[in-house]
Amino acid sequence: MKYPNIDLIQSFICFVDEKSLSKAASKLNVTQPGLSMKLKRFEESFESPIFEFQGKNKKLTLFGESVYSRMKDLLQKYEQFFQDIDRKFSSSVNQCIKVGCRRELITMVAQTIKFDGEIDFYPMSSEDSIKYLIDNRIDLAISRYKPNSTEISAKLFFSSHSHIVIHKNWLNGSSKSSFFTNPQKMKSIPTLVYGQSAELFKEWANFLKTDFEDFQVKYRCEDWISLLQLVECGKGFSIMPDTIKSTSPDVLHVPIEKNLVPSNPHYFLYHKNLLKFPAFKDLFASL
Repeated sequence: MKYPNIDLIQSFICFVDEKSLSKAASKLNVTQPGLSMKLKRFEESFESPIFEFQGKNKKLTLFGESVYSRMKDLLQKYEQFFQDIDRKFSSSVNQCIKVGCRRELITMVAQTIKFDGEIDFYPMSSEDSIKYLIDNRIDLAISRYKPNSTEISAKLFFSSHSHIVIHKNWLNGSSKSSFFTNPQKMKSIPTLVYGQSAELFKEWANFLKTDFEDFQVKYRCEDWISLLQLVECGKGFSIMPDTIKSTSPDVLHVPIEKNLVPSNPHYFLYHKNLLKFPAFKDLFASL
């Protein structure tokens, strides 16, 4: 079997994606006869036919569809490989670093890291940021957890504490001191929790010596900003990290004593091998 070169693979992928010989030829900056010849040479690399005709239209055979699916994935990895090599060895001002973190941390991260090149943020949970980092889909992860890996370094970014966030209309004239230490009053208000585990809320419920299941969970999502906006709309109350604060004068923030609910550390995570590249070494040294 004679394997097709990268030029033939690119021509084949482009033709299938564009679904038109003229459009693909224009995109590849070749003539239509020239592209037809490349597609013929590509097909000759295989024992089974890649194309078949349905009327005047050239379509993929079942074998051709399988080849297309695998070749497209191969081409993407091929292009990504050279992009990553160029990104790591070029001057820092021309480089790009990919950062995965929760949406509400983007501003804090941008104010902390020092990097001359482009910084691309990918909003995601702590768990997903670790998965993306391990798969080399991002360069820097901000997570509450440290993976058990000798290939990944972790540096403490910050530790957050917890506070109760609630619209003042829910107090109905009660004093804050009596309201927030009364489980029965709190259970009568719709509850907004972060994620399926609802860790912060459960820790606070444990402090009140009551069951988390007794609260009226109304909204649950993995986005602190969205939960804060729901609180601002008067939809209920939530236990949030103290890094999440509303600017609305109608929203109250009531600190929870630090010894009652454990602090939440957040870490910068990155692959140790990136320290081989000067720009990345300087970046991580500044964290």
